[in-house]
Amino acid sequence: MESALLAQVCAITQQQKISFPTPDVAEQAGSAVALTDDWLAIGVPRNLVPGAVRMYRRDDGGTPADFTDDIWLFSQQLEPADPEDGVFGGAVAIDDDSLIVGAIGGDPPGAPNAGAAFVFHRDDGGTPSDLTDDTWIEVDKVFASDASASDPARFGATVSISGAYAVVGAWMRNDSLFSNSGAAYVFRRDDSGTPLDPFDDDWVEVDLLVDTQPWIERHFGFSVSISGIRIAIGSPGVPGDEFDEEGAVFVFRRDDNGTPSDPTDDSWVEEDKLVASDAQGDDRLGYAVSMDGDWAFAGAQSNDAGTDSGSVYAFRRDDNGTPLDSSDDSWIEHAKLVAFDAAAQDRFGIVALRGDRLIVGAPNDTDGFAFNVGSAYLFQRTDEGTTLDLSDDTWTQWRKVVATDGGFQDGFGSAVSINTVFSAIGAPLDDGPSGDSGSSYIILAPGLPPEDCDNNGVEDACDLFVGANEDCNENDTPDVCDIADETSRDKNGNGVPDECDARCSVNQTAKLTAGDGAAGDNFGYSVSIDGDYAAIGAPFEDAAANNAGACYVFRRGCGGTPDPMDDMWVQAAKLTPSDGNMGQLFGQPPAVDGDYVAVGASGDDDAGERSGAVYLYRRNDGGTPSDPGDDVWQETAKLVADDAVMFSELGITVDVSGIRVVAGTVHAGAAYIFRRSDNGTPTVPGDDSWSQEQKLTVVGVGTAQAFGETVSIGVDWAAVGARLADLGAGNAGAVYVFRRDDAGTPSNQDDDSWIEHAVLVATDAEAGDRFGSAIGLDGDRIIVGAKSDGDAGQDSGSGYIFRRDANGTPANLADDFWIQEAKLVAPDADMGDVFGFAVALHNNSAAVGAPGDGDGGPGSGSMYIFVRDDNGTPLVPGDDTWPQFVKLTAADAGAFDGLGVSVSLSDAWFIAGAYDDDDFGNGSGSAYLRVLPGPDCNANNYPDQCDIYDETSTDLNNNAVPDDCEVPCIDVTECDDGDECTRDECVAAFCSNVRILYGDLNDDGGVDIFDILCVLDGFAGVFEQPCIAESVDLVPCPFGNDGVDIFDILAVLDAFAGGANCCSQ
Repeated sequence: MESALLAQVCAITQQQKISFPTPDVAEQAGSAVALTDDWLAIGVPRNLVPGAVRMYRRDDGGTPADFTDDIWLFSQQLEPADPEDGVFGGAVAIDDDSLIVGAIGGDPPGAPNAGAAFVFHRDDGGTPSDLTDDTWIEVDKVFASDASASDPARFGATVSISGAYAVVGAWMRNDSLFSNSGAAYVFRRDDSGTPLDPFDDDWVEVDLLVDTQPWIERHFGFSVSISGIRIAIGSPGVPGDEFDEEGAVFVFRRDDNGTPSDPTDDSWVEEDKLVASDAQGDDRLGYAVSMDGDWAFAGAQSNDAGTDSGSVYAFRRDDNGTPLDSSDDSWIEHAKLVAFDAAAQDRFGIVALRGDRLIVGAPNDTDGFAFNVGSAYLFQRTDEGTTLDLSDDTWTQWRKVVATDGGFQDGFGSAVSINTVFSAIGAPLDDGPSGDSGSSYIILAPGLPPEDCDNNGVEDACDLFVGANEDCNENDTPDVCDIADETSRDKNGNGVPDECDARCSVNQTAKLTAGDGAAGDNFGYSVSIDGDYAAIGAPFEDAAANNAGACYVFRRGCGGTPDPMDDMWVQAAKLTPSDGNMGQLFGQPPAVDGDYVAVGASGDDDAGERSGAVYLYRRNDGGTPSDPGDDVWQETAKLVADDAVMFSELGITVDVSGIRVVAGTVHAGAAYIFRRSDNGTPTVPGDDSWSQEQKLTVVGVGTAQAFGETVSIGVDWAAVGARLADLGAGNAGAVYVFRRDDAGTPSNQDDDSWIEHAVLVATDAEAGDRFGSAIGLDGDRIIVGAKSDGDAGQDSGSGYIFRRDANGTPANLADDFWIQEAKLVAPDADMGDVFGFAVALHNNSAAVGAPGDGDGGPGSGSMYIFVRDDNGTPLVPGDDTWPQFVKLTAADAGAFDGLGVSVSLSDAWFIAGAYDDDDFGNGSGSAYLRVLPGPDCNANNYPDQCDIYDETSTDLNNNAVPDDCEVPCIDVTECDDGDECTRDECVAAFCSNVRILYGDLNDDGGVDIFDILCVLDGFAGVFEQPCIAESVDLVPCPFGNDGVDIFDILAVLDAFAGGANCCSQ
C-alpha cells in the first residue's frame, strides 16, 4: 500500500482546503467537523467568546454527476444567542436537516459553565431544491437536568444526533461518590403538536445513561454515537481485569415498552459492554466511537504497535438467530484495524463511519512532512459475496491521506467525517494566517478501487475516472477487461460489449420530459405504462394554479419496423382536471389500463380540505381507430368516497384493472374500490358511469398502521399496504389481500363483494422495515416493497414476491393461500438506497426502484429488473427463482435526481420516474423508458433478440426464437445422418425429416430405391421408422397435405432422377 502523496496518478486528491479569510488567533477551526451530502459544519470553539460553527454548502458547479469540480462555499456562521455560552463548536453532529452543537462552557440556569448543547434546523427558504438561500436556525438549547455550578461536567464535549433523538456526553460528571465517572444524556424531539413545523420543536431530556458500576475517572461519555435505536458510549477510563484504563464502549438500545407509536414511555437499556480481546493498560478504548447500523467502531489511541500508535476495533451486531427479537442481540469483536505504517505517538483512532466506509484520523502522525502533521486513513467494507452474513466481511485499508501543505503540529485528522463521496478532515492547529487558526480539508474519495484488470499500471477506477477506458455496462470494470475475461461478448470485434451495442442494449432508450416542463413540477413523481401508452404525473405543476398538478400521456409511435428499439414516444396529451385548483396535486399517481387513465388528486377539497379525489379519462379515437394521432383523452368521471372527510387524501395511490379502480388514502385507514357500469350499452362507452363498490377496511388496522397508503388491484384480487403494521415487529409492515366474491352470479357484477382473504408479512420481518411501502399485483403474484429494510445498512431496502397457490382447487378462490416466493435485494445494496420505494410486476418481470442509490451521485437513483426463472420445470412454480437481470441508471444521472421513485412495466417496456431531474430547472423531473429485455431461451445471459442480431444464433424461420431453442433443431443429432435442419424442417417442427436431398425419406444421405419403397409403403398406409408419415408426405411444399398421394410418389421419383423440385433450399 502506497504512502498518501496526493500527487500520484488518480490518487485521492485534496479537493479543497477550507480556512476562514480573517480568522482569530488560535480559534482552532476544524476542532470538530460534520458532513452530509450537501452540508459541512466546522466547529470553531476558540473564536473569541463564545465560539462558532461555520456552515458550508456544496456547489456542484453545474455538473451534478461530476464531483471533481464541486466546491464548498461559506453559507453562515452560527453562534449562540447568549455570548456567555463558551467553547461553542467544540463538538458538532449533523443528521439531514438537524444540527447539534456542543458548548462545554455553556450556562444552564443557575449553573454557569456546566455545559450546554444547541439544536439547529435548516430552513430551506421555501425553495427545497435551492440551497443558496437556506439558513440554519437555533430551535432549542439543552442542558443536563442535574446541571450544577459545582460540577464542571463538560456537558457538550461530545454530541450525536439521529432522527428524533440526540445524545450529549458529560464525561467529567461527578457521581455522588465518584468524581469524573461521567454520564450521557438522551434528548428526544417533541414536535409540539405541529409535526410539519420543526421550528417550534422542543428537545426534552428523556434518559440519563451511566455506567452501572461507576468509579472515579471512568470518563463515561468521552465519546458518543447514535444510530437508529442504539447508542454507543465510550468510557476510556474503564479498568479491565488486569490493567487500568483498558477502556470500554457501552451499547444502549431503545425499548419502546410495547407502544411503538408512543415514544413518551421509551427507555434506553444497556445491551452490551464492548472490550478489546487484547486489551492492555492505558489503551483507552472508547476515546472515539462511531456507530452506523450493525457496526460500531471504537478508537484506542494509546494501543501500542509502538507507544501510543493507536488502533481501532470493529464490532458487529449478532442477532443470535432471532432477527425479530432485539432483546437478545449481542456485539462481537470483528476485527482490529491498525495503520499499515503505524508508528509511535501517531494516535490513530479518531473514527467516523458511514455505511461501508470508515475514516480514521491519526492527528500526531509525522509521515516525513513535519512533526505531528497528522494523517487520515480510509477503509472500505467488502461482503465477500455473502450480503446477509456479516461474519466474513472484511474492512480493507486502501488509502492514506495527508494535507499537501501540512506543517508542524497541524493535527490533521483531529476530527473526521465521511459521506458517500467526500471526507472532511480537521486540522485545528494549522497556523494559516495566524497561529493555530485551524483549517479543514475536503477529500474526494468515492470508495475502494477495483484491481488493475488491464495491467496498465493504473487502477481500474482511475482508468474510468480519467476516461482512459470505457465502462458501457456500468459494472465498474473497463470494457476491455469484460471482453478479455469473457464476462461480455464482442461478436463484431468492435471493442464494445455486445450488451452495449445499440440493438442489444438495455440502456436508456428514451428520456421523456414535459413539453412545458418547469422547475418544481416533479414530472415523473409517478408513472404508469400499458401497451402503447404511458401516463406520467407532475403533481406540483403550476399552470392552472400553484401545485394544481398535471398528468402527461405519451404514445408509442412505431418506427416502421416491428423492432421496439426503433419506436419513438411522443406526448399525446396533457391532462388537467376540469375543476383544478391550488394544491390539488393532480397526477400524484396515475394508472393506465387499455383506454382508461385514472389520475389521483389527493389534495382535492370537494369534501373538505385534502379529502382527495380520482379522475377518470377515456381515450376517444376520433372515429379513426387506425390513426392514433387524432385521439383525445376525455374526462369521464370524478370519483370521491361516499364517506369522504377532510385530510383523508383519497387518490394518494391508484390502480386500475378492467372495470375497477382502487384508490388509497392517507388518514382514513381505508381503501376504496370503484366499478364502471356500461349502463346496458357495452358498445357505447360514452354513457358509462362509475360508482363506489366497496370501502376496504380491516378491524383493528387503520391510520396508525398506514393502511391504505398503497394499493393494487387485479380481476379477482386487491392488495392494500400497511407499512407501519406491527406484525412480527414494530413498524415491520404488512399487506392485506382481498378477494372478490361474485356471490354465485358471475355475470352480475352488482352483488360482488370484496372479502379480506390473507395477510402477507415478510418471513424475515424486522422492526422498521416498512414492508408494504409499495405494492404491485399481477395475475397470481404480488410484489411488495420494504424500503426501510436494513439488511445492507439502514434503509437499504428490499422487495418480496408472493405467489398464489390454488391449493388444488383452482376454481375455488376461497381456499387459496399466498406464499413468499422470493426476496429481492440489490447485489450492491447500500445504506439509504431505499430499494423497494417503488415496485412493479408484469408477467415474468419485476421492477424495483431505488431512488436513494448513489451510482451517479448521491440520490441519483436506479432501477433493477428481475426475471422469473422456472428452472426447467414450468409446471412446478414452487421452485421458481427471481434472479436480477440488469441494473439501470440514467446516462445523464445527477445527484438527487431520484430515478426509481416510481416504476411501471408493460409487455415490452419499462419506465422509471426521476422526479428531481433538473433539465428545465430544479426539480422539473423526467422519466426514462427502456425496452424490456426479451426471453433468454438458451440461458446464455443475453436476450434472444441479441443472439439473433449478432448471429450468435440463427433464426431460419424468422420467429424471433433462436433455432437452437426449437425442438427440431435441438434434436438434430438424434437423426440418422446428423444433417443440419433446413428452414422448412424448423418450421414444420419435426426432426425426422432432416435430409440433405429432397426425397431422402429415410435420412441415409441419398435418394435411392429404398426411398421409393418408403413412399409406396406410405401410399399403402404402412408407416415404419424411418418412413413415418411426416417424412413421406411432401407435396404441396413444404408441409404436405396430411396424406400420401400420387404427387408424393412423383416427387420422390423426380428426386431419384435428379430433377428440380419446389422445395429446394
